[in-house]
Amino acid sequence: MAKAQPGLSNLLNELGFSSPVLDRMGHTRALDGTRGAQGHNCNVTWTDHPDDGLQMVFDAVQPADLVHDRAISPCAIVRS
Repeated sequence: MAKAQPGLSNLLNELGFSSPVLDRMGHTRALDGTRGAQGHNCNVTWTDHPDDGLQMVFDAVQPADLVHDRAISPCAIVRS
């Protein structure tokens, strides 16, 4: 299970993710596979493994009226 860290909480808050997302990350088990959530113009997927820890991939998404629902390449890869 991932341990909550203040920096991660601040990052998720700045990217517009709701506070329950951090809680869901903290309760993700390896058996849960890949989980995901949507923020403001950014999506995140994550997995947690006892050996590898919490791994997250953030994808920036511009508003549909600007790019016709196309996603932009990943904006960050975070490992803890």
